[in-house]
Amino acid sequence: MRSTSFSNNRAVLQGGGLFIGSNSVIDGCTFDGNQSSWTGGGVYVDQHAPTITASTISRSTSVNDGGGIYVHQSTITFADNRVTDNASGDDGAGIRVFESAARILRNLVQGNHATDDGGGIRISHVASELTDNRVIGNDAGGDGGGMDLDNDSSVVTGGVVQGNHAGATGGGIHVDLWPWTGGKLEAIDIRDNVAHLGGGVCLDGNLQPVTMVGLTLAGNTADRGGAVAVQSTTFSFDRALIFGNTALHEGGAMSVETGTGQVSRATVYGNSAPAGGAGLWIDSSSLAVSRSIFAGHATTAVVVAQGMAASWSDNDTFPATFSGMDPPAPGSNGNLSVDPQFVNPTLGDFQLMASSPCTGMGFYAAP
Repeated sequence: MRSTSFSNNRAVLQGGGLFIGSNSVIDGCTFDGNQSSWTGGGVYVDQHAPTITASTISRSTSVNDGGGIYVHQSTITFADNRVTDNASGDDGAGIRVFESAARILRNLVQGNHATDDGGGIRISHVASELTDNRVIGNDAGGDGGGMDLDNDSSVVTGGVVQGNHAGATGGGIHVDLWPWTGGKLEAIDIRDNVAHLGGGVCLDGNLQPVTMVGLTLAGNTADRGGAVAVQSTTFSFDRALIFGNTALHEGGAMSVETGTGQVSRATVYGNSAPAGGAGLWIDSSSLAVSRSIFAGHATTAVVVAQGMAASWSDNDTFPATFSGMDPPAPGSNGNLSVDPQFVNPTLGDFQLMASSPCTGMGFYAAP
């Protein structure tokens, strides 16, 4: 089906605009102002493998999940679409994927509102692939203003997650209860998101390790964990660029609670937290930080809660302001406290000058 419009329709249960129960191709279609009294305000996909491309799903509503589109026990390719200004009375206002293997590629997901979780996108129970999507200006009353990744271990690569809001955790992305290995967040630009906990990203109670690689987090805000908050999760965080984030209390860039993790090759600059830990707030006994740069913080850069500890090696902390642990002696375990000599941090250029003493550290360090 191509170049067809579905406007102002209503379903009692599922698929206000269109119910898909086949392996069909939907291309260049418009779904606008449709309603469902249960799920899938714009489109409902049931137990098949359709392809939906270059289409618009907008201003549609569902009483329960999936204001824009609901995907149920299906294998779908959803690419190059616009999903905008939809609303759900529960989860996944823009895109709701349930027990389905979805390929969600290069879409714009913008201005959607969920009463509960997943303002832009919510994925549950089966791993999906999300690549180069723009998830902008969505809102969730609960978790995951941009994306809520629940019990799925998906792989999210590339794209932008910007200007989203969550009433609880994960203003940009919320990751919880991942049950399988292989889940990853990679090379995503995560900016200007807001939540109570984890303005940019929140990892919460995951059952298997979560990998984060090559993320940029800037301008995010939360009460704790302005850019990233970790709770009860084993994680690795490699090649992170984290700057200009704000915590209203602790952990301007990052807070780690009861998690086991490794942070390596991170550049952490100019974040703020009035209660301390502008760069890192640690309430965990199993955190290793290496080959990273912490600089430009006005309040205490690193705070370690009472009775907790962190392994600190081959890092530059400038100024070396620590609380709850002794500042590493310069030269011990490869640690420094010197100006890292960024090219132009004011303009967001955190490459190191040729004369920098921090070669091999930070976001731009070679693998």
